[in-house]
Amino acid sequence: MRIVLFNPFYLPIRNPRTLRIRRIIQSLKLNYSVILFCSKNSSSKDQTESLVTKVGLKIFLQQNLNNSQILSRLATTLKKFIWPDSYVFHNLSIGLSYWLKYSKPLDVVITISQPFSTHLIGLLLKLKNPKICWIADIGDNYSENPTNSLYPLFKPLMKYYEKRILTKSDFIVFNSEFIKTYYLSKYLLDSNKIHIIPNGSAIDFAHFYKLHSDHLILSYIGNTYEPVRNGVRELGLLLQALSMSGMDLEKIEIWLVGKQCDALIAFVQQMKWVKIVYCDSESELLTIYQKTNILLNFANINYPGLPSKLDEYKQSGLPIINFYFGSDDPAINYLGNKEHIMHYKLENLEPSMLVSFIEKYRNFHFKQVGLEDGIDTLWLELLKKTNQ
Repeated sequence: MRIVLFNPFYLPIRNPRTLRIRRIIQSLKLNYSVILFCSKNSSSKDQTESLVTKVGLKIFLQQNLNNSQILSRLATTLKKFIWPDSYVFHNLSIGLSYWLKYSKPLDVVITISQPFSTHLIGLLLKLKNPKICWIADIGDNYSENPTNSLYPLFKPLMKYYEKRILTKSDFIVFNSEFIKTYYLSKYLLDSNKIHIIPNGSAIDFAHFYKLHSDHLILSYIGNTYEPVRNGVRELGLLLQALSMSGMDLEKIEIWLVGKQCDALIAFVQQMKWVKIVYCDSESELLTIYQKTNILLNFANINYPGLPSKLDEYKQSGLPIINFYFGSDDPAINYLGNKEHIMHYKLENLEPSMLVSFIEKYRNFHFKQVGLEDGIDTLWLELLKKTNQ
């Protein structure tokens, strides 16, 4: 039995999906033959490179159009009319290449989103061969995702497509209970075919130790998006609290680690103590965690999912300030009520609470014990069911 993964992206592009794909490969490669089919833009240089087959169209990233305002606007407009999403042609070319040249009768197919059009490969392969085993690995909702760029007139098609993926796949994998609860509330699904397998951490914290810094460093690690979360309100409250605290502001830095939205970049542009940081490897990211005193988690405004970095946040053992809007925010239950975790409601008018927490926990590190996340076991147990 061979495990075949599909997604147009892979390393060196770093996002929650590519890191999850690498973890899936690492979880399965010792027990199964594993291969990933992705687009020709990928050029991974890590230990999984030999298991990657690059086929189909080469992805042309919109960043390449940034020098031309007209072309950039044209690309943005076109994306509003391409259903299920703008990567559908890449996924169709990948699926067609696999079907014509590489497919085997006993393959187990795992389609991984985002982008959600990746699951079209599984749907078409299932139509061609109903006996094929297809696992849909879904990290975010699709039809009601506020970041979806399609025009509202596509909403019925989006819901139809989403339901087809959920009902026609043999197994569904979500990365959290919260996404599972969301989908069960929207569609009549067989809960027995649903499995929860978290993203896990890209960092090995087993031998984690702090690095000394002369500065107090508060870090947000992750991306910000409009309109899901932009971090502007959170950062405004934090800066207000620190300005009132009496602390030496020359000794404080706020790091925004990852790709940040335009609104947040504009907000912090003139603030010399706020730094936007990028990292291209796990070693660079580990160093950021080692230098950080307190982690920040920005609130989701209109989205029920969990930020992908929270697995990593928990495993680091660092103090966390978790901003939220409503008590139903899934990050509250996920992070729990540990002494070194503060849940701060954004409507709270007591910035002094932030100051007290920062002063108390600025030099705190909770030593984690037993960091094995069980993700390898969860994937292996699911694959065993494909033989039954």
